[in-house]
Amino acid sequence: MTANYHEFCLDLHTDSHGTFYYFKGAPWTPAVTSPHQGTCLKVSPDGSKLEVFATGFRAPNGSGMGPGDVLTVSDNQGHWMPSSKLNVVTKGGFYGMTPSAQHEIALQFGESNIVVNPSDPQARNKFHLRGWDAGAQEPINYDQPICWLPQNMDNSSGGQVWATGDKRGPLTDHMLFMSYGKGTLFEVMTEEVEGVTQAGMVRLPFKFPTGVMRGRVNPKDGQVYVCGLRGWQNGRREGGRILSRALHRQVRADASATAREEERYRDHFHGRPRRKFRH
Repeated sequence: MTANYHEFCLDLHTDSHGTFYYFKGAPWTPAVTSPHQGTCLKVSPDGSKLEVFATGFRAPNGSGMGPGDVLTVSDNQGHWMPSSKLNVVTKGGFYGMTPSAQHEIALQFGESNIVVNPSDPQARNKFHLRGWDAGAQEPINYDQPICWLPQNMDNSSGGQVWATGDKRGPLTDHMLFMSYGKGTLFEVMTEEVEGVTQAGMVRLPFKFPTGVMRGRVNPKDGQVYVCGLRGWQNGRREGGRILSRALHRQVRADASATAREEERYRDHFHGRPRRKFRH
């Protein structure tokens, strides 16, 4: 832990074994000085062991734990993040915020590449690595998100919750994605193509008076509860608790998506071929 104001501890989830997961923001300015800045941290059920589970996060404001212990997290637009996005997090993954890689990665360095830990202050000094803006050395690769969100759809992301139970209608067991910046909910439709998970999102017909950040399903009444606040990068009027009931009564949408082989498009942020979604 350092005194940097941007090193937030964000969200907390447990998997089916009782193991805890939470995230830490990268510092601003992004000159990393701690091995836990910009990481996902895993804590044993008895609290006796802490380990870095994944790295390369900027502002991972909200996360979620889904069926089968699927861990997801959003990250917010800014340095190294061209737009807000949704990741599926796996052990050892690196998710693009280069200064918080926390281990050696391959970087473009002039006309060649170097393998270096950009989170190590000594390595940064040795290679004169820039942490941001023009001239910063870009990673050769990183773990891709399952979905990018344009700024006009979500300028500051929140957490995720799965609409489990028998009261969600067509949204049963689907992931819901919260927007702190826009004060709304998205349905996440996922599909696996050639071993790669990708997703599309549909904004649900809600406009909350507060930015929504966290969500849970109440096991007693089966309802989805979401809550949040008003603050930075948020145009909503107030903060507080929101109860969202009977989503299936307000949603008249096909809750599925498929990708079509003939409709490829190029990932604007990485240049990799992806497929369009139709829902």
